[in-house]
Amino acid sequence: MKKITLETNLAGLELRNPLLPATGPIVRDADSMMEIANKGAGALVSKTISLEPAEVPRPNLAKIGDSLINAESWSEISLDQWVEEELPKAKD
Repeated sequence: MKKITLETNLAGLELRNPLLPATGPIVRDADSMMEIANKGAGALVSKTISLEPAEVPRPNLAKIGDSLINAESWSEISLDQWVEEELPKAKD
């Protein structure tokens, strides 16, 4: 019997599967990203990183019908913290 695999190549990157989180609250920092990785994501995407941290409105999610709308702009973590702390931690 042939083994089924979801392995794929994305722009030269070999992934165990094509499942990636979208940028947003579930990848807000390294700890959140590692939780998603440990649950089986094939690769990771961080929240959008900007030169200045965002002021995120609270609440930032709205339920419309059966959907959730994310009203965040970009990461509330500074660029320096992403470079010095979050990204190195997520690489481990």
